[in-house]
Amino acid sequence: MSTAFTSIPAMALTGKAENFTESEAREYLKANGLDIEEYPKMLHSAMKTDGRARACMFKSIITNQSVDEVETLKNVKIPVLLLGGQEDAFVNYDYVKEIQWSSLVETQIIEREDHSFVWNNSKLFNTLMMKHLSKNHTNQATI
Repeated sequence: MSTAFTSIPAMALTGKAENFTESEAREYLKANGLDIEEYPKMLHSAMKTDGRARACMFKSIITNQSVDEVETLKNVKIPVLLLGGQEDAFVNYDYVKEIQWSSLVETQIIEREDHSFVWNNSKLFNTLMMKHLSKNHTNQATI
């Protein structure tokens, strides 16, 4: 995990077992790139999220009890689009760029975007996703 993720102060909040205070929620959302003024409900959501769920998720990651995403993406059988924002404070993209994914994985690291670009620039996210889906999944069964 230490190579895939950065070490920023807000990372410690990712595994906090107690619910966030308002100050912690603001810090965490800011690190994720979310504009609280534009998405005020996110502050409430971050504060009401059960801290035990975060702690359980975080523990499974650091103890290697979660799915190995790298291995999964090395062995995929259908085209996959991996999107990320270059300014994501949590992800170490130098590490990501070195991974030898399956040829079915298309990686796009978007300049001037962060962890929450799906919220902050949903138009771009939707455009990229629809382009990928129309190019790769037109004949796939839908679930």
